Amino acid sequence: SIGCKIASILRGESDIYICLSLPGESSPKDWDFAAPAATLKSAGGAITNINNEELTYGNFNFEQGGIIIASGNQIMHENICLEIKEVIKKFDLYPL
Repeated sequence: SIGCKIASILRGESDIYICLSLPGESSPKDWDFAAPAATLKSAGGAITNINNEELTYGNFNFEQGGIIIASGNQIMHENICLEIKEVIKKFDLYPL
């Protein structure tokens, strides 16, 4: 389903996708993100964690935890991450 959500960005049907893994719950795995991330990046988009850091693969249990943000605009992606982080902090939505 992550691939479908990334495809909606590529088709211009949505601007961003936010994947939130709650502490203590299961997280998406490397294989959920690898191909969609490569496709999005090749089309000029970006996918990072909330701190605008590239996703790393092969971690413990192959999990991609925390908050992952995908956008169709690589140039604006850092600002998108910052704005989402500010909203999360302002409303205390997630432990950062």
